[in-house]
Amino acid sequence: GTRDVIREAVDAAKPLGMPVIVYTVVQAGGWAIREHPEWKMVAADGSVIEGRVCFNSGYRQFMLGLIEEMLAYDIDGFHVDMLD
Repeated sequence: GTRDVIREAVDAAKPLGMPVIVYTVVQAGGWAIREHPEWKMVAADGSVIEGRVCFNSGYRQFMLGLIEEMLAYDIDGFHVDMLD
């Protein structure tokens, strides 16, 4: 949509002295796998592990880009979930 939820949270919290911690999930089978099936995790036997992304793929750079984008908001930290 048109909202910038992180900006709204930072703008509301900072004047009150409240920290803003951004929650992000790194191991989820959503947009990234649909748009980039080459990022899927592969087992030692070569079979694809459905619903999982491989961090040794373009996905790592994609996630680093997201984190860099979030840091520009002057947040106080991250809760990075599902690193497995």
